Amino acid sequence: MVRRTTLRVFDANLLFLIGSLLFFTVGYTVQERELFTGLILTQLAVVLLPPFLYLEIFRMDVRTALRFNRITLKQGVLAALITIFMYPAAVTGNLIMINILTRIGTIDIPEMPTATTPFEYIRLMLIVSLLAGICEEVFFRGFVLRGYENLGQRKAVIISAILFGMFHYNLYNLFGAIVLGLVFGTMVWVTNSLYAGIVGHIVNNGLAITLGYVFTLLSDVLPAEEIEMAEMTLGDSLLASLIFFGVLAVLGMAISYFLYNKLKLVTDPAMQKEIHQEEKSEMSDVETTEEEENDDSVQWWEYFPLTGVIPLFIHVAIIQISMLLGRF
Repeated sequence: MVRRTTLRVFDANLLFLIGSLLFFTVGYTVQERELFTGLILTQLAVVLLPPFLYLEIFRMDVRTALRFNRITLKQGVLAALITIFMYPAAVTGNLIMINILTRIGTIDIPEMPTATTPFEYIRLMLIVSLLAGICEEVFFRGFVLRGYENLGQRKAVIISAILFGMFHYNLYNLFGAIVLGLVFGTMVWVTNSLYAGIVGHIVNNGLAITLGYVFTLLSDVLPAEEIEMAEMTLGDSLLASLIFFGVLAVLGMAISYFLYNKLKLVTDPAMQKEIHQEEKSEMSDVETTEEEENDDSVQWWEYFPLTGVIPLFIHVAIIQISMLLGRF
């Protein structure tokens, strides 16, 4: 097989279809049997393995294709801080969807596993934060983002973020995941390194796990009456919660924009030039087919795999809405 040099839109869409089908077959099955073992197998076999196998089949250089380029400590710290300050924006995105769904029926939000002991906290940090952060970034900001770059970098970041949100197949956190996808994709593009997205993803998931653990510890200290009253207040004031987090989101985005400009400034132009020169050099030394050399445009058939994904997402959305209406 002739060695490929670049990923295409078709490659990104096909892998997304494969990943979605594996998620609903292998991933769902193993997680139903045992959650944490299932989460590990899902991340490794469904999310991480397909991109590497795909690149191996077409004999593509993994480091170049997935942007495994080094970042500095300062870049890593800025990526972490940007993610932290964008966290309220992601929460606001989810609250917008939740407020919309409450107009349809009584919501029953699927709860993320919450740690109640130090052991459970460490386990969640390793699986949901570290492992998921690495695997999902390889899939989306590594493979999918690279495949869509033929449309232009801005479109690639936006589309890969939307696909990232869809891949969760959960209406409740659709908008939040899209917001995070935009953040991670932008940081990967600016630094030209997948590690920026990995840092951000790990920090975001770790922050959510830590907040859940802290609230659990507080619930053991606070009187039961106060906890029950707080839960009732929260359930009856989703709009107030949306406004509160919306204000935090605006402030967080302002700070994140300032940090983003800092990230661009600390990204060494000489290093980026060296990386791009290395990529061009590697690509020039590799055989390409006449079609690849003469036609870099995106063809309509490259979107064909999405015809298997979009109906699947709509089907899941209809089921979730039907459950809200009490018809499922």
